[in-house]
Amino acid sequence: MSETSSLLPPPDSPYWDANHKDHAQAVEEVRAWYVQHTADETGAPARPSLAAPAKKSLLPEYDPAHPYYDRYHPEHKAAVDAVRRAYEAEDPPPPFPEVDQLEPADHLRAKLGVSPPPLPPAYRESWDEVDEAMFLTWALRENFSASQTQAAMNWYARALVGDVGRLSTAREDEFREWAAKRFTPSQIETMVRYVRTLHEE
Repeated sequence: MSETSSLLPPPDSPYWDANHKDHAQAVEEVRAWYVQHTADETGAPARPSLAAPAKKSLLPEYDPAHPYYDRYHPEHKAAVDAVRRAYEAEDPPPPFPEVDQLEPADHLRAKLGVSPPPLPPAYRESWDEVDEAMFLTWALRENFSASQTQAAMNWYARALVGDVGRLSTAREDEFREWAAKRFTPSQIETMVRYVRTLHEE
């Protein structure tokens, strides 16, 4: 990491995957970077400034025995989930435009370089292009690449067909696991919440 780098690595880093063989090393690299670049004049790690960006204070204080940093700790997953929820609170999803202000889905697809997801005819007929345009508008704001956007749409379409038109709650954890190496925790939770709104009674 350079001196101007964010404390947090990119979404495809082993840092975000508790089961990755290099997860512990990635966590240690973040900790070491933090200690090096936030030390005070005595060389001791400085406490985060109240003026520092909020995301820099979301990680627990480093302790190798802390469940967050110890991937083998029985409460490791719960600790990682707690950090994820903290990110959600700090970075809520952006408001979507009113429906009558949305660009047509085909225009947004062209901007992002994506295609409609592959669906059987029965599902294609019921595919809601307004819902799709909402997602694509957000994807543009998040600067998603074409491959990221297409992958998310295709995953949703496959899950929709697999669950016969209504996603089960069990799909959320499956999606989080699939998306962990492709998107940030905040982006993942935004997509989960959005899909929930599509399937509310």
